[in-house]
Amino acid sequence: MDSMRAALMNSGMMMLKMNKYSEAIDLLKLAKEFTIQKKDIQKLNYRMAAAYNGLKKYNDALEILEPMIQEETKDPLVKVEYNKAKKAVLEENRLTKDQKETYSKMFNPEKRKEEEQKKRKEQKLKNKKKNIESKEKSEEKNEEKSKEKNADDEDEGKDSQIPKYLALAAVFAGISFILFKAISK
Repeated sequence: MDSMRAALMNSGMMMLKMNKYSEAIDLLKLAKEFTIQKKDIQKLNYRMAAAYNGLKKYNDALEILEPMIQEETKDPLVKVEYNKAKKAVLEENRLTKDQKETYSKMFNPEKRKEEEQKKRKEQKLKNKKKNIESKEKSEEKNEEKSKEKNADDEDEGKDSQIPKYLALAAVFAGISFILFKAISK
């Protein structure tokens, strides 16, 4: 009995490795009839769930794996298979919902009109937003230009004061020279 269980479990695992998922499930179900130890049952369940994932029967895989996850199994492979199945089911549900929306738009003229109006409104909002952003940018550029012009004007005012200082310095130097000559005589 033990050798029969081991042979079926190993054959099921080999079918799983060879991507023959239906055959693997059949062998593993048969092996489960000969199994009484919890550890072996968990192995069988994991392998069956992997086979169901291979067949893209994700709900069947989840049905097997959820009790194992709730028991807080420490086997990381169980968690990997569970996450794979859960993600695939969520993706299928999302696609189904998207497909329903698409088909309802295709075959329902009112929905199609609503969708087109919605798109037009969104496009108008985008255009308004772009216009506002471009106005803000041009205002910022104008403000920067005006600041630069004011700074240039201030610099020019300083530059025009420089010759006055030079003239005063020259006069002062001339007076100093005259005084120096007068004192030295």
